Amino acid sequence: MLDSGGSVFGAGFSGGCKHVKHMRITKREELDLLRGSKYVQSSIGRCYQETGKCLEEGQLVLFTGTPCQIEGLLSYLGGRRRNLITADLICHGVPPEYIWSKYVDYREARAGARTVRTSFRRKSSGWRMYSLSLEFSNDSEYIERLDRDPYMVAFLNNADLRPSCYDCKFKHAARASDFTMADCWGIEHMAPQWDDDKGASLLLLHSEKAAEIFSNVKGRCRYQEVQMPDVVKYNAMLVQSMQAHPKRKAFFEHVDSLAFDELVRKYAGTPFSLRRCAGDALRKMGLRK
Repeated sequence: MLDSGGSVFGAGFSGGCKHVKHMRITKREELDLLRGSKYVQSSIGRCYQETGKCLEEGQLVLFTGTPCQIEGLLSYLGGRRRNLITADLICHGVPPEYIWSKYVDYREARAGARTVRTSFRRKSSGWRMYSLSLEFSNDSEYIERLDRDPYMVAFLNNADLRPSCYDCKFKHAARASDFTMADCWGIEHMAPQWDDDKGASLLLLHSEKAAEIFSNVKGRCRYQEVQMPDVVKYNAMLVQSMQAHPKRKAFFEHVDSLAFDELVRKYAGTPFSLRRCAGDALRKMGLRK
């Protein structure tokens, strides 16, 4: 896209890693702004309007986002456009930005410095048991596994998602996007020879445009076709909404009155963590198939 003079829209950090917003890039050296997972709702701002202007000028545009953001864009534009490519993802759901901002404030207070870089998916403990990392201006770093970090526990236990995420209207296999991108959970069943715990990606093609694009780049990829029933079986969030944590209401009622770690201990629970730890331990012992 970029080598063809096109524009790419996606989510990036701003405001010292406390905020996530959609932005446009036009150069290869800007790609790092959009790389990496952000488990936060992004602000669209004027990106729909900018996309429409780029398309009217005849530019190629790749727009990436959550399924609801892609359908929002297509609704704004009045339908698909010849020079528009869209890519969504298998979405767990998104916490509102102020939850993430509050957590960054909590970590910065403990570090005594401002955040300069964040990674939601550090793989120092592997792809399955990834870690959340925050690097600070005093050269210190906070890094903790997903089952121990308070923000990730609340997120994965569905305690802090937006209300609409518990009844998402855009979770279905027949997406409005051209592509869906995701982690390939279940790879140990679908393609076990590639299961190295370093991470594997899933790419779903929904349109003729997507099939044509993939045919032009597949020679530079390592890939294997998998069956859609298996994709749904091991990646249920493609078609299913998350169920709200039973203490979600209390979580939000106390979000401004408790320290973040105490808030999560009291109102986010640990059922996900226990399941994930047990599964990881069994897998390492060779007992889980």
